[in-house]
Amino acid sequence: MIIGLSQRVLTYREREYDSLSRDFYKFFKGHTLLPIPNGYSIDYDALVNQIDIFVITGGEAHPDRTQTELLIAEKMTALGKPVVGICYGAFLLTEVLKGCVQTMYDMPSGIDHNIFYHTDLEEYEVNSFHNQIITHEPPGSKVLCSDEYGYVEAWVKGNVAAVVWHPERMNEPWLPSEINNLLKKQLQYVLH
Repeated sequence: MIIGLSQRVLTYREREYDSLSRDFYKFFKGHTLLPIPNGYSIDYDALVNQIDIFVITGGEAHPDRTQTELLIAEKMTALGKPVVGICYGAFLLTEVLKGCVQTMYDMPSGIDHNIFYHTDLEEYEVNSFHNQIITHEPPGSKVLCSDEYGYVEAWVKGNVAAVVWHPERMNEPWLPSEINNLLKKQLQYVLH
């Protein structure tokens, strides 16, 4: 399976660079990863035909990055292919699909905390590297997980899904079964 991954933009010595966390290579081991360049003139139609899943990775917003991510996400969903947002990607997809995101300036970052998986009422420990919260999921989506305060930690709507934590940074990565099934369904589609 070919997984397209968005990249954060980092500035070093007054130059901008696209960057991808090495954690994704372990997380998606056995699949072909395609880091997507930001803000370049490429054939996006050919790109989305090539990739099977698009992951909007964590990081910070940047005009070139956001424009690239939204264009690819729109084309992927039009083809019925999965789009998954992680952390920043989850907040971006939530806002684009008319959910509500708020900034919490005093929110601790780089910590583990518990979330509640609504399907089996299980509690899971995940990480937190953000200062935003999803107060309302996008209309028509299904909330999969929430934190102790009731803020949304994961949702799914058709072939679009979002998780606020970074599964690729976990020692034992965990995703809700609905998102795993979305990815497995695409894998089965690719193989047949």
